[in-house]
Amino acid sequence: MANHTASCLCGKITFSLEMEDYSMSACHCHTCRQWNAGPLMTIMYTGKIQFHNKELITHYQSSEWAERAFCSACGTHLYYRLKHSGRYYIAAWIFKPPLPLNFNLQVYIDNKPDCYTFANQTHNMTEADILKMIADKN
Repeated sequence: MANHTASCLCGKITFSLEMEDYSMSACHCHTCRQWNAGPLMTIMYTGKIQFHNKELITHYQSSEWAERAFCSACGTHLYYRLKHSGRYYIAAWIFKPPLPLNFNLQVYIDNKPDCYTFANQTHNMTEADILKMIADKN
């Protein structure tokens, strides 16, 4: 397992974590596209994270099941967290150096605007697939 460091744009929030799975996903739901000005590209992480300057992290509850976090100083989007599992979906491009990512999943694919398409062949899940998965876990 390798140790990786991430930070917000201003560098006030930093964190390190150990990873061995470099799978990256893109979410095309309306909320992610509105929050991110495009699809939200993340890596899933289930371990504990030690944040430096944690008090600068602002959380926004965007649904009954999830919250989004960003730096209150510079606005960098840090992660999306599922409340029932504590699973993090960390913004893929905040790591230095960049991670050796494997883009293999797109969710809310039926919500993706027609104006863009990724070249990668990925597993695709619809809004109905995601909502069923969430309902099954509650």
